[in-house]
Amino acid sequence: VLRVPVSQGTTYFGPINLVTSEALPTRAFLLVQSENQHQGQQNKNRYKFYPRGISQLLLTVNGEHIPHFDGLKANWGVALGDSSDFEQVYNAIFETLGDNSTISLSKDEFPQGFCVFGFDLTQKGLTSFQSNPMKNPGSLDMSIRFDPVTNKNLIILVVLQYDRKIYIDKNRQIKL
Repeated sequence: VLRVPVSQGTTYFGPINLVTSEALPTRAFLLVQSENQHQGQQNKNRYKFYPRGISQLLLTVNGEHIPHFDGLKANWGVALGDSSDFEQVYNAIFETLGDNSTISLSKDEFPQGFCVFGFDLTQKGLTSFQSNPMKNPGSLDMSIRFDPVTNKNLIILVVLQYDRKIYIDKNRQIKL
């Protein structure tokens, strides 16, 4: 899990390199918390994740945008009682988890503390990868646009899933 801080007053953040390695993850999940919530402030639930005004979220694998074109876009007006359009973000979590997902999350619940941004980084989610993205060395970058600007310091938690075995030898050396 990577912890990425974003300062109050930010409208655009990135691109920031999340991973550069011989093995790339197959999935990425992003969750957003206020800094106070992340630190465990007594009156804040650490297990609620709100969209926090993210209007565009773009992951780039070896220069290719995920999803294609301009990334995930959303209008979170539903949280403010206005019209909203976050269907793409809502559907992306189910596409990332796959057809066998047993997640039970309604569209109404999603922006009310259960917002998880999901990205499929496998060949199914990418167009130019060869046979297996995990065997290709490369980099994973993230860019985020906020609308409105962030009104507090945020922490973005990035959870990366690898479909590989990890070996740890007696000298605590990690090998994929």
